Amino acid sequence: MELRVKRITGILFSLAILAGLMLTALAQPAYAEPGNNQQYVERGWNGSKVVESTKTAIDVAWMTDGHTQMHNGWWYTRDVNVTINYRVSVDAGATANIILMDGVTMTFADGINVPESSTLNIYCQQGGSGELHCIADTNDNAAIGADNEAGACGTINIYGGKITADASQYGTEAAGIGGGDGGSGGTVNVYGGEVNAIGSECGAGIGGGDDDGWNTRAGKVRIYGGTVNATGGYYGAGIGGGEGAGGAVDVKIYGGTVKATGGAGGAGIGGGIDGANGDANVEIFDGNVTAQGGSNATGIGGGENGGSVNLTMKWGNIVARGSGSAPAIGANNGYEGGTVTFDGALVQMYPGSGARAVYAENINLNKGYQSVAYRHSENEAMTYARVNGKQHADNRIYPLSEDNMQLVEVKNCHHESFTCYPVIWFGP
Repeated sequence: MELRVKRITGILFSLAILAGLMLTALAQPAYAEPGNNQQYVERGWNGSKVVESTKTAIDVAWMTDGHTQMHNGWWYTRDVNVTINYRVSVDAGATANIILMDGVTMTFADGINVPESSTLNIYCQQGGSGELHCIADTNDNAAIGADNEAGACGTINIYGGKITADASQYGTEAAGIGGGDGGSGGTVNVYGGEVNAIGSECGAGIGGGDDDGWNTRAGKVRIYGGTVNATGGYYGAGIGGGEGAGGAVDVKIYGGTVKATGGAGGAGIGGGIDGANGDANVEIFDGNVTAQGGSNATGIGGGENGGSVNLTMKWGNIVARGSGSAPAIGANNGYEGGTVTFDGALVQMYPGSGARAVYAENINLNKGYQSVAYRHSENEAMTYARVNGKQHADNRIYPLSEDNMQLVEVKNCHHESFTCYPVIWFGP
């Protein structure tokens, strides 16, 4: 009997050790599973459009709840939805690749940390129905990006899938995608998919977190395709700077559909509130772009209390709306600087009350754009030319027609000497 009891006790002890080892394994990051290969869609920019191909990832690791690290290599979740209840960090210097499986939702309840030296690539499968939900925790961290006061975000490449990065539910002072509190925005590239990025208070939707005395930057954003909805938190830009973030956001949009909405005091695309140290640099090559400024902020340009933009609009359809007393496009709140170039895009501008449609040190009209016209009556427009950054009336009145209204339309306008109707920028 005594021997039997000892034997049972030994078995139970062994089982306890085994259970402990299993729990420990679950709490650690998985490594690549040999022979586990998964297909994914690779997208890239060929200089004129987004191109794609289907590829196969080799030895993909299975991610489950309990993981806290992602190493170099490939990650996915099997054909069931999964929630990871810890904040997961990409290893410093590593490149981690997530495949969003069709029909499966992967949720990171405390978000993903992407340090400055690291890269996170997010892929989908052919159906594009896989979802990634990242929610920022309560520690001033970005939903996808840098941790609180940890420096700049690394590189985030989104190739497809349905991605939600929400820093507004629990977090503060951080971007949806980009910098944490006191962190710069890093580099964000979007090639496809559906991206919804929501900043917390003082953070951008995509870009920088709250400056907080850390000399943050808004970072670099490239959008080649897909659908992007970026909403700034209170005081943050939709795409650009968080509260007080200095330096220039560097944005280039090559295609896709983009809607950028600033929080209170934040530009749609450009600076957050008090972000006057450095022009935003924005180029729009194509696509459908809507930029809505928050209270007293521009659609594209400066946030409340200053800031300007160097903006070139080459093609595509653009809607820019200023709020409060801010212009639709350009420098804000008396801040001097910036160059705005109209170079072929169809642009609608809605300035704030009593504001100019465009306010910048220099305005360039290229290609078909020859002049600026304040609408003088219901059927006539008075034209103005720009010379060395100054506006000069040429005292000519043109009849309005479809030919000279087709390029750019501004719904409100302001002029010192007369009350005017909507403004038209037009070509020959």
